[in-house]
Amino acid sequence: MEANWFASFRIHRFCPLSTAVYLAASVYLHRLAVTERIISITRLNVHRLLLAALRVASKGLEDLSHPHKRFAKVGGLTELELSRLEVSESNQPPLFFLRDFILSLHFLGLCGK
Repeated sequence: MEANWFASFRIHRFCPLSTAVYLAASVYLHRLAVTERIISITRLNVHRLLLAALRVASKGLEDLSHPHKRFAKVGGLTELELSRLEVSESNQPPLFFLRDFILSLHFLGLCGK
């Protein structure tokens, strides 16, 4: 758990994101893991899934986003690995396709209704 906290801190330190991005990323992961049960989050994949969810959320919500190369480097992944987690097929289901490219969040969805 401590390593995941450190990874989140590192991402925030070197690629600052808004609170909305963190909230959206947590909603995406909750929908995929709990509501729709498409993915399972384990201690082995939580870092990659969090990084991909933050990247997807930042692209969907922010006017400006950090370069792909920088985000991958800060997160400890290659650019190819991060791209695969976002869009293309890989060992983990790609987040954009799992969300059917619907990245908007509604207030009732945030309340769990």
